[in-house]
Amino acid sequence: MGKIENDTPIPCSFQVKNVGYVPLEIFDVAPICGSIGFIQVTAFPNKKLDPNETGTIDVLFLPANLKGKVQKAIVVRTNDPYSPNFPMSLTASVEINNTGGTWTPTLAP
Repeated sequence: MGKIENDTPIPCSFQVKNVGYVPLEIFDVAPICGSIGFIQVTAFPNKKLDPNETGTIDVLFLPANLKGKVQKAIVVRTNDPYSPNFPMSLTASVEINNTGGTWTPTLAP
């Protein structure tokens, strides 16, 4: 992505695949405590995902007032009986100077 202004929201996407045998329903997606104010959920699948179907969760990373290596996370609330609250994280390196910041994203399940 190159250099960005540290107060510029950065769009990110997480891919979610239903690897189970029954439809997966995503009830809600929200930032985990400590990530509130730094991640804004903009879209997530509002329908059941059939087995092997993939959906996308879109978020905005808000790097203002952050610097150095940071990790922020969301929780995906589903009907999965084994993992009803599934965390997903975003790791970034934000360098802030007079001209802006540099953001290097790494998405991790």
